Amino acid sequence: MTNPTRPSRPIPTSIHGLIDYAAGAALAVAPVAMGWHGTTRRLMHAAAAGSAAYALATDYERGAVPLLSMDRHLAIDAAQGLGFIAAAALLTGEPRGARYAMAGYGLFALTAAALTERRPSRGPAPTPRVTRRAEAELMRREAATRQWMGQEEG
Repeated sequence: MTNPTRPSRPIPTSIHGLIDYAAGAALAVAPVAMGWHGTTRRLMHAAAAGSAAYALATDYERGAVPLLSMDRHLAIDAAQGLGFIAAAALLTGEPRGARYAMAGYGLFALTAAALTERRPSRGPAPTPRVTRRAEAELMRREAATRQWMGQEEG
């Protein structure tokens, strides 16, 4: 139900889901296409894997298993955006273009989080009984992916 005192956000959750998967693909492809290595590549690949994982686990039209509420998903988006902005500022040894791309993605993630509706148009799915355990497993797998991505570059 829409709150009449609060203006509607312009990005519906169904569109945000498409943005999630497109952004994940861009994060995976950009460092390879641009020839970036080291920290930049590991950071972007880990973010791509994590983004895909929590998009699939979000309770919205594009999610596969409704483990995360849209509010939690958007909080993760905002944290990821802040992380990319911080990385762009702190990773001074990385290529300038890579740092600009990280800052740009960070701003994009913050903007998308701020402008997306908080509830799916179809309404939330019933919460499964294993939510906490499945969410912990998702986090464990995401950490393992990040560790693997760090070792991949050597």
